[in-house]
Amino acid sequence: MLTRRFVLLLSILLLVAGTARIGWMAGHQPLLGYANQFDMGRTSACFGMWPDLPEPGRYEAHLHAPVARYVEGEHRPDECYASSELLFAGIGMAAWKLAADAGLAPPAAMDLRHVGGVKAIALVLLALVFTLLLRERPAWMLAHSAAFALVLADPVVTLWLNTLYTEFAAVFFAYAAVMCLVVIAGIAPERGGWYVAFGVALLGLGLSRQQHALLPACLLLLAWPVIRQHHRRFAWPLAAVAVAVLALQLAVIARPPSIGAANNANVVLGTLLPASSDPGKSLPKLGLPAGCDAVIGATWYVTMGEDLDARCPGVLTISRLRIAGLITAEPMIAVRALMKAAPLSQAMLLRHLGIDASKAYGAIEEQALPFGFSVGAIVERLPLSVYLGALLALLAALAVSLVAWTAATLRNGSPSMASLLGSALGGIAVYAILTSVFGDGLVEIPRHAHLGGVALLALAILGVALAATRMRPRLRGGVRPSLHARAEGTFWFGWGLLGAVAVVPVSSPLWLAAWKQQPLAIGAVDEPRSNLLNAPVVRLRGWVMDPFGPVRAVTVINGTIRLEARPWVHPADPLGVALGRIFPTYRDPTHARFETVIDTVPFGGKPISVRTYAQTRDGITTEIDRRILRRPAP
Repeated sequence: MLTRRFVLLLSILLLVAGTARIGWMAGHQPLLGYANQFDMGRTSACFGMWPDLPEPGRYEAHLHAPVARYVEGEHRPDECYASSELLFAGIGMAAWKLAADAGLAPPAAMDLRHVGGVKAIALVLLALVFTLLLRERPAWMLAHSAAFALVLADPVVTLWLNTLYTEFAAVFFAYAAVMCLVVIAGIAPERGGWYVAFGVALLGLGLSRQQHALLPACLLLLAWPVIRQHHRRFAWPLAAVAVAVLALQLAVIARPPSIGAANNANVVLGTLLPASSDPGKSLPKLGLPAGCDAVIGATWYVTMGEDLDARCPGVLTISRLRIAGLITAEPMIAVRALMKAAPLSQAMLLRHLGIDASKAYGAIEEQALPFGFSVGAIVERLPLSVYLGALLALLAALAVSLVAWTAATLRNGSPSMASLLGSALGGIAVYAILTSVFGDGLVEIPRHAHLGGVALLALAILGVALAATRMRPRLRGGVRPSLHARAEGTFWFGWGLLGAVAVVPVSSPLWLAAWKQQPLAIGAVDEPRSNLLNAPVVRLRGWVMDPFGPVRAVTVINGTIRLEARPWVHPADPLGVALGRIFPTYRDPTHARFETVIDTVPFGGKPISVRTYAQTRDGITTEIDRRILRRPAP
């Protein structure tokens, strides 16, 4: 039997271990953190602090390694992405200036670890506060400490410390909001200060990025019965916070127009229309002209040789109401899009960005153990079927949690802490995936769904803890659960949760077969960049990969002529290392690239319809490119 003293000691050890991991990452020399994929520039633009590189390179992306030193440069308010990340960046920059004035830091350039240190201190202090609050609930304290040491202190989270990306702010305020829910629901429901803290956390979470604008309202809805029961006077002020976040994100805070245009192209052309059973009939539902058919499958970054705005007028400014209408008219579009997105979300570490300032494309595994260990790397090495099963288990856990939340609320006036926590974490994970796919498309799913991955890992830790508490009475000789546990509903909720999750592996032959029948391959034709012919022979060069197994490229000309692609070696990436970094969980990047040679002379100068497909051994085909090759106008 675990004694209270032993649980307290173990919790402290986990807290110390997590703090050591965070401190090691934040203070490591040379600097560790993700390189600038360009979006860090949106935070730099707000403060005029840029990487210490020669102009104009300091204003551009540099993927191979992070830059430790930042210098003052241009203020670019039109490019500024206002978010709660600015809070950490601003405090870090202020700390640097104070240190420079005191002679403790170089005045010419700021070390980015000043920002990382502010984030690290804030995270550790928050964990310490919540650990102390949970000391009267040993089981919950131990689960929290384990989640802190294994998830929040993991490189999945801490690699964002020494950066100017918005991901850390989202995780930090989501953590604060969820733990405030725990305190309000089960620790100190009578203390009004925690309701204020909950409101601050919701504000920070909702302003962390536009994607999370609706998340505070979702969490507030889960907490509403508790708030109404214990501190009714805070109900409407908290509701005002959720409404304010929506108003700020949707109507007040200006975003660069390119962000909305890129998202629309990625969602409509690159994600939803390819998932439609009849893309041609879906175009009128979106209010798009028939000419858009030529760029179905394109994204903001891979345009299939066309000017998207000229070829498909209106797609870059399309209303989200029209997108919702399309999904309502054909719900299977959403299902197919999510099934294709699921394998992409398995990559929890951004391996296409370097993490070590001293080398190009360094990896976390190159760091010394135990600090180089990451649970994200373990998730990436899981068989795809296991990972997909984990996502389905997440849906099952969320469904059971919501049922238990509803039942407890109807019976007792407020939900149990277990059902509230399960609903919150499961809801955050599902919300992040849904808003990634339908807000940003299939581009950069691992980054956009990052908050969901963190919530999923935390939920897994808590699930293990819950399973252990369910088994402990049997290990002690069949002791029956307490009357309090029965009244609260946590006992039956726990067994219901375990039962729902257990159904997933049992039913795997059914859902795994359905998944394998979906067109899940990914790929692109990178050359030629323009569809205007400048030579009689065209060489299509690109790449294809599938999450389940080998795949080959096939090109169909004018709907009748079929050409088998041949392997191609990219001179700058002969082994497919770059592809492997971007898609670390997909099969065989070394042999992913292909080339198709098309002689256009027999077509007599007429436009040529060219479609390229990825085909698996089982005959499942996925279209990866379509284009009309044509002669330049005389």
